[in-house]
Amino acid sequence: MRLLILSKESMPFESDALYTFIRAVTEADDEIVLRSVATNADIAARLQDATTFDRCVVAGDDQVIASALFALRGLSVPVLVFPNGMENLYFESLGNSHEPAALAKACREGRTVSADLGLISWSDPQGTIHTHPFSCMVGFGFDATLLRTAIPNKEALGGLSYILAALSIKKIPRATFDITLDNNRFTVDGIACLVANSPMLGADIEIVSGSSINDGTLDIVVVQATDSMRLIRPVFAGVLDHKGTNLGRPEMAHYQGVSVTVQSSEALPLQVNGEPTPYEINGYKARILQGANQLIVDHVSPYAAVSIREAPQRDNR
Repeated sequence: MRLLILSKESMPFESDALYTFIRAVTEADDEIVLRSVATNADIAARLQDATTFDRCVVAGDDQVIASALFALRGLSVPVLVFPNGMENLYFESLGNSHEPAALAKACREGRTVSADLGLISWSDPQGTIHTHPFSCMVGFGFDATLLRTAIPNKEALGGLSYILAALSIKKIPRATFDITLDNNRFTVDGIACLVANSPMLGADIEIVSGSSINDGTLDIVVVQATDSMRLIRPVFAGVLDHKGTNLGRPEMAHYQGVSVTVQSSEALPLQVNGEPTPYEINGYKARILQGANQLIVDHVSPYAAVSIREAPQRDNR
């Protein structure tokens, strides 16, 4: 088996898990190529020959994963998402085991599921258009403000930085969101408008019930809470009911569609895969790339039952 592994340099909280995986996956006559990239801009260039390999492993946080999956979109090579770094919500959505040995076994078996990917574009205050893929979520409004406040302390405090950031925000801006979803248009007031491909929010909490990475649609969620006390309701519901099947998601309006345009009455910050912009914008466009990647799943993943095939291996002798 020829295996290409792409890893981001100097990931926060990195461990030796990737090297444990390499030892576990390697067998006689295998060829393992490990490539390290310094920035997301290098990722596409480092994956140009991906189809000459039997498998591709992408190790990194959600930002790295999204950039790599976009570079690999439409290709038949099976991709294993490997958690490395602080934010790994997309890996959590896949539901694979965290154990390197289990991931190595899944990599050799090559059982895959066809997975979607999101794509967003917006214009910055100077008029420059930005286009970025997202594997997990785009946040417009309060959650982007929260991330902006938490980031300086994230490496030192981890998840505690988000709690401290939430406590430090005295006023939550409220806006009117004009949403065009496929052929439908409606207006909703709220403090944030989220667009998600992956259902996972963190701490094993799903944003809405029934969402998945292979349903061919985006989930659009408007957080309608007007103050911190009302914001506690959906958070509390998520803690008690991770999947949202019993308590639902109070203070949230939920829609689904293939493409969406969002315009806000107020200029708000944007975050893509956990990375907030340093400026405010008035809107964006997003769409789903259906079946963009063939992702490797193991036996414990909820997607194992709908996996489409087991990938072949080349004879390298």
